[in-house]
Amino acid sequence: METGIQNIQAATPLVSIVLPVYNGERFLRSSIESVLGQTFEAWELIIVDDCSTDGSGDIIKKYAEIDSRIRIIHNEVNRKLPASLNIGFAEAKCDYLTWTSDDNIYLPQALEKMVSFLAENNDYAAVTARMTQIDDNGKFMRVFDAYDPGWMWFCDLMGLCFMYRRAVLEKIGGYDENLFLVEDYDYWLRIREYCGPIGAIDEILYVYRYHQNSLTVKKQNEVAAKLQIMRRKHMPYILQGLKDNVLALHYLYDAFLRNEETDYIQNELKKILPGIERERFDFPEGEYIILGTGEFAEELLKEFGEKVQYLADINPGTVGQVKEGRRIISFADVLKKIDEGAMLLIAVPIAQNYEVIRQATAAGLREYRTYWGYKRTVVK
Repeated sequence: METGIQNIQAATPLVSIVLPVYNGERFLRSSIESVLGQTFEAWELIIVDDCSTDGSGDIIKKYAEIDSRIRIIHNEVNRKLPASLNIGFAEAKCDYLTWTSDDNIYLPQALEKMVSFLAENNDYAAVTARMTQIDDNGKFMRVFDAYDPGWMWFCDLMGLCFMYRRAVLEKIGGYDENLFLVEDYDYWLRIREYCGPIGAIDEILYVYRYHQNSLTVKKQNEVAAKLQIMRRKHMPYILQGLKDNVLALHYLYDAFLRNEETDYIQNELKKILPGIERERFDFPEGEYIILGTGEFAEELLKEFGEKVQYLADINPGTVGQVKEGRRIISFADVLKKIDEGAMLLIAVPIAQNYEVIRQATAAGLREYRTYWGYKRTVVK
């Protein structure tokens, strides 16, 4: 008896794989071989050579000569990644679409598992799978976390192993060529907004190679700048998705603060995150607590001491003591007072900042100030 995947292969609803290449000769063979080694064989590989000046062209030509499923497109000028993807997908003939990089590797069952998922789950527009990371010598580095749809509004957790239906391309078109370096993240958000949910296979099916010549390493600053442009493009949709995730909203806020776009992000967030527009420390009336007893707390006390009723500490050894005329209360007492409407000033090392926010927001916190926000927006 044939399995579902065998029936799929017999009917030949091919998978189109686009492989953009630019001076990728060092790892290109491994990338192509990982496609040739797939258990699912009904695919076409469209390699788009974006004016490589190394030996990539010769490598591509040799593989195309030995396997008719491989087609080559040569760009006349260097078009960069999103344009090369669009050129490749314009030639794609198949029902399921994906793309890979010239330095990464599919594990043997990647296509089979993703085709099976989409064939069996019609409600999903796309699917992703987990991946592992290696260095440029092939040494294991780490396993990436599983896809988390809730955090996709803030950052790209889709990974590099994915597949989507032809209907996606027909509905939302190609990759945004103005968003080079974040074109994939932009595409995933568009899929979710206009085409349907993205499913996940909780299995490692791909290997991402981290090396000094990869785009994410060479162009980190450019990636950050393009990410902010992309977030502005999708801001209404992002805020709709994050409206109940207070911690992620503050991460988003901080990202724009670091880019000196304070007014813009305050205006966007103030309707769903009460108090964010008062980040410049125009304190409303109420009971105030400083969480922290070290140098950061002392600095806040110098500026706003008359408004502070309590100090608090996550270290139980100091609870009950008095400092600067204020009793030190426990973090548990802080959470109770938050429930009663107290305002929190967080004055802990930045490594602890978001864990405190996570716990406090889970207890009902909706408005707070941090020492780090104070340093950014007040102290020049």
